[in-house]
Amino acid sequence: MLAIAMVFWSLGPQASIARAQVYKCEIAGKSEYSDRPCASGDAQPMKLKSPGGARGSIDFHVNTRHYPVTGSDIASAYQSLRVRGPGGFSGWARWKVDYQTTSEAVASGCLITAVTIRVDGEILMPQWTEEKDASLRDQAAWRAMYNQLKRHEDGHVQHGREFALLLRERLMGIGAVPCEQLQPLAQREYQLLYENLKNRDQEYDRRTEHGLR
Repeated sequence: MLAIAMVFWSLGPQASIARAQVYKCEIAGKSEYSDRPCASGDAQPMKLKSPGGARGSIDFHVNTRHYPVTGSDIASAYQSLRVRGPGGFSGWARWKVDYQTTSEAVASGCLITAVTIRVDGEILMPQWTEEKDASLRDQAAWRAMYNQLKRHEDGHVQHGREFALLLRERLMGIGAVPCEQLQPLAQREYQLLYENLKNRDQEYDRRTEHGLR
């Protein structure tokens, strides 16, 4: 399950900015976006260029937390999981995106010259407190479930990372516009990408049954 926190920041100066570059890679038959070149053997990367020489950086952080699940065997642990799970789910991932832009006046209006994006991701997972006292079979079953759920939540966070990469490119690609239009256009690009991401995550949850498969 994904929980999303959106943050809009006013446009302002920001330091420590690197030149932006985004790669589109085909991994296991699916398209993923990254700020690193595709791994060897993948399809050729597609570089998404930034008009006007704008620069951008993304600061990405992910923290994993756990909540306790009790029970002497796997059946009672699953029962506790159903009771204690956040919002009726076994786990969740959420992220917050903050962005800032630097702009300058040009002959035709204002132009974004730099974009800084910070992504803070958080994953909440169950921790079976009596796992080490359970049978080896139950421990193995729990580990298999946990790993599958973690892969699912990692997928949500990856969507947030890709969202940030695409947002960076969209903001840097706005070009020169009347100065009063620059911030509304930036927020519109954010909202358009967010709506696409929301639909993508809903489909992801539906297809994977919220990490059950």
